[in-house]
Parts: sequence; C-alpha cells; structure tokens
Amino acid sequence: MYMEHALNKLKTNRATGIDAISAETLRDEDGISLLYNICKRVWSSGVWPDEWCTSIFVPLHKKGSPTNPDNYRLLSLISHASKVLLYILQSRLEGFIGWQISQAQAGFVKGHGTREQISKLRQIIEKAREHYFPVFISFVYYSKASDNVKWPKLWEILISVGVPYHLVFLIQQLYESSSARVRIDGNLSGQTATRKGVRQGCVLSPMLFNIYSEFVTRQIGSMTVNHREIKSIGRYEVVQSFVYLGSLIDNSGSCENEIRRRIQQPRVAMTKLTKIWRNHNITKATKMSLVQSLVFSIFLYVSETWTVKQADRACIDAFEMWTWRRMLRIPYTAHRTNVSILDELGNPKRLSSIVSMRMLTLFGHIHKSDNMEKLVVQAHAPSGRRRGRSPTRWVDTTKQLAPFAGDNAKAQVRELEQLHPELNFEDFMATHTGPARARFGVTREEHRDLFTVPDEYALAHCVARDLWMSRGIAGEFQRLFGQADELKRQGGRVGQVLELRSDER
Repeated sequence: MYMEHALNKLKTNRATGIDAISAETLRDEDGISLLYNICKRVWSSGVWPDEWCTSIFVPLHKKGSPTNPDNYRLLSLISHASKVLLYILQSRLEGFIGWQISQAQAGFVKGHGTREQISKLRQIIEKAREHYFPVFISFVYYSKASDNVKWPKLWEILISVGVPYHLVFLIQQLYESSSARVRIDGNLSGQTATRKGVRQGCVLSPMLFNIYSEFVTRQIGSMTVNHREIKSIGRYEVVQSFVYLGSLIDNSGSCENEIRRRIQQPRVAMTKLTKIWRNHNITKATKMSLVQSLVFSIFLYVSETWTVKQADRACIDAFEMWTWRRMLRIPYTAHRTNVSILDELGNPKRLSSIVSMRMLTLFGHIHKSDNMEKLVVQAHAPSGRRRGRSPTRWVDTTKQLAPFAGDNAKAQVRELEQLHPELNFEDFMATHTGPARARFGVTREEHRDLFTVPDEYALAHCVARDLWMSRGIAGEFQRLFGQADELKRQGGRVGQVLELRSDER
C-alpha cells in the first residue's frame, strides 16, 4: 500500500537524476518488483545506493550580473527511484512531526500558503488602525537558512519529538552519504560531499526544516527580552510599505497602492504580448484564454485579501477594458463603448466580479475553519474605537457582497452564480441591493421575500455539517433556492423552505 501510494505521487515528464531512470519506467510491472526489493534492502540495512545519494545541481540565472553567484538559483535533480522510499519515510514522519508545527508556520504546510499569511497580516493592521493601538512589524530574512541546518542538532530534535530511532538512522545514513555534482552546458563536475543543510530537492527537506526552525522559534519565544539593555550600533531602514510574499503591505492598512501596483504589472505583461495580439491567425477565443492565464492571473494574486472600495473597483474595471481593447486592437478614437466590446467578446465574467467571488470564497474558508486565521478575523482589540466613522474593513466589503447571508452566518456562498445560472454576478447582486429590474418580472419587495434569510434561519443553522463536508455549500444552496422558487410560485416564503430543511434533519 505504501509503495503504491508513493508511486502515485511521482510526477511524470520530469528531468531524471544521475541514474537517468524516469518515473514512467518505475511504474512498469517489472520496475515495481525490482524497486520493491531495493527499498526493502535499504530499509533493513540502512545502506543507500550511491545514485540515490547523489544530486545534480543545475544553476539557473535569475537576474543581474551573471558573474555574481548570488544571482543564480540552483535546481537540484535527484533520483526518482529514491523518491519512492522518501515518500514512504515522509508518511511515517508525518504522524510524529505534523502536529508539532505551530499554526504560525505556513511554509511547506499542507493547506496553507501565502494567501493565509498575507490575510492575517492585513487583518492585524486593519484592527490596529481601527482601534488605534500600536503595532510593530519586523521583516527578517535569513540568508540561505535551509543550507545552514546543523545535522547533529537535527537528529537530536527528531529523537526528542518521538521519531523512532530506525527512521532517524535511515535519514542520518542518507545525509552522511549525500554528495553533489554541478551540470553546466551538459558537462558534469566532480563529486563533492555535503556536510550541512537539508538536501535540495529532497522530499523530506521541507518537513525536516520546519521541525528544525520550530524548535529554534520555541527557544527564542521562551526567552525574556530586557528592553532597557537593547542597543543598536547599525540602523535598519524604517519603511512605510513593504513587499511581503509578493504583496505590498502598507502601514495605513489601505490596499489602494497594492491594487494600482498589481494593475501595473499585468500591463507590462500585456505589452510584451503585442505580437500575439497582432497575429490574425490566432483566434479570438485563444487570445482571450491567453489574457486570462497570462495577464489576469498576475493581477488576481491574493486579490481576495484586498479591501476593495468603490474607487478601486472603477480602476479595476478601467484596467480590464484597457486589456480587452488592446487585445482587439481597438483605439479610443474608434469611440466604441465598453458594452459593445463586452458583447463582441461574449460578455465574459468581469474582473471585479472575480475579485468579489474570491473574497467570498476566502470568507467562507475562514469561517468554516478553526485555525489562527479565523482567530485573527474574530479577535477583539484591547482598546475602543476612535471617534468618527471607522475606515472600511475587509469584513465590511465582504458582508456587502452577500447581504442575504445574515450577520450570524458562519459561512458564505462559494459560487453565487450556481443559484441562478442565467444571471451574471453583477445582475444577481443588483437584485438584492438595488431596485429590481424589469427583466426579472418581480418587484423589489418580492425579491426581499424570496431571497432574504431571517437571522433565526442563519446559514450556519440551515446546512448540516455532514452536508457541508460532502456536497458543499453551493450544491445545498442550489437545492434550497430551487425549493424556494417552487414555494414562491405557490405563494410561500423562504422561511418555510428552511423549516422543511430543519424537519428533514
């Protein structure tokens, strides 16, 4: 079972290691039998084959002067056959190490990413701005941190968390036998032994580095800082904003500068693709796919963490229309309206609507989870608010996007468009927040009766937990409002549907 699970994790069409054996070869029937015998021998003896311990380093130039070694990124190639046994080791170590990692650690942790870290930081700054209490943030970058891990200390930490001695022995033997060769223009250098740091490209490296850094952080956290004895000879730069994990963090808590910065980056990408837009042999549908994958994807990075105001939405819409006009090569002197351009493109989903959908998705993800991100969002500040209207918060903008969910709901709709596929997002929201449109054939009061969910029937009480986990919120709402439409035609209300759902449970 472990062998099959490890083989399924191997990625195909990848560069091979020193043994030149691909992942496709290992999945053959003969390859599986031979690999099983080798892994069994290594597991019992602790002696790793030389090819499994040798890494090939391929330097890739990033930017700057090519004579500066710091301007290169090393790509490490290891044996695919060794990854099978490493995946088995990883599954064994997960039970001993996984629960030891703090929730503050998001790197190389399943289910966590840059979005969660950026969201938490923005929420803290927003609460500090709203309640007027000081927050000090230090961005510390440890140069080549993974390359400076001390092996004896790593073995000591693994044993202290309860990892069996045999597993520690296998990892120790792998590291002590590890070596590296450098490939430049197809030529391999001599073999060089490594004596510190985690192996680059190894399956176990993220987990080993996480537990190592976790214990370092615990030791630092257990110390008490004497502020009266703190002195600084050198001075570190104090900035008003900082690019953290690819997103601009402003000390004011506003996302205005980040949105404009994020608009500028895809503009550059759009300009670089001018030859493609001029090519008449490429279809319009293909060009639209390129815009969405190569241009809009740059803009949408962690866009769900933004606090988007009305002026920001206008900038987003203007950028989107500039993109479509440039793709179609329509100058402003043509005096074409935005509506006509969108009709020509088949009325694609608006970029601002995509941002709104991503915000609702993140909101639902936070409220159905039980982690530090939810704690930060729901945390109460130690002091009261300042006088006057408080600045717009991320939670405020998210609630405005889903007014029918209720303040007491613990989750929001993931895919609003699945409720009524015939309506686009903007029209659907307009029926809830503004005057009813004639195309729907109902009045504003009828819309309120149909779609407004009373607080006593909040979303958290309408959807059973097992249904939440199995079918998802979108499927449940589709069924719920399908029944609501039927009752509406019979003169009923949504509350009756919710009562029926309660009786079913």
